[in-house]
Amino acid sequence: YGISDRDQQEAGHLLTELELRGKIRLGEGEFDTLDLSSGQRKRLALLVALLERRPILLLDEWTSNQDPEFRGKFYRDLLPVLRKSGLTIVLVTHDDRYLDELGPAVRRLQMDEGRFV
Repeated sequence: YGISDRDQQEAGHLLTELELRGKIRLGEGEFDTLDLSSGQRKRLALLVALLERRPILLLDEWTSNQDPEFRGKFYRDLLPVLRKSGLTIVLVTHDDRYLDELGPAVRRLQMDEGRFV
């Protein structure tokens, strides 16, 4: 996955934050398994995207395969940290109730039957 040695510590931190520690290990720039649930694979993909340090993060229905506890953690704990890091985050979701908690810095565009309303 192209994870350099300097990213090992950050990857370890992200494994913990994304609740993947114990399910997957990182050694010599590789993950030891991809035998994960679909929600866990999405978390791993997010980890890799964050290590790439791209300025824009596009998450399309990212929480759809997450268990209810992690979905809440994503919106309440992880997303605010990602926003503060300076990333531009485009989040496509049906989880409107969580978006209301994110505050005024969120620009919200809503679609209905394929049109912005």
